Amino acid sequence: MMEKLVGWLQKSIYRAILLAFVIVSVVPIIIISVLFTRNSMEALTQQMEENLQLLAQSKAEEINLKLEGVMHSTIMASRVAGTVLDQPVE
Repeated sequence: MMEKLVGWLQKSIYRAILLAFVIVSVVPIIIISVLFTRNSMEALTQQMEENLQLLAQSKAEEINLKLEGVMHSTIMASRVAGTVLDQPVE
């Protein structure tokens, strides 16, 4: 395989220069693409983690509010029941 490539390059200086230009132009594009993709993935992952934390906090607050409402209703019902039980039976 390498022998064929060397033979192909030796036939013409044009081919050698063309290959050099392709390598010089493509390799940096590949490196930059890999770095950009990695940075984008890290940023998206961090943003998703932050969003999930905010969602969890929001749901926890919502659950606490509902539980406080249930507790308030239970306290009110127990007071009413206590008042009814304290009244004499006729």
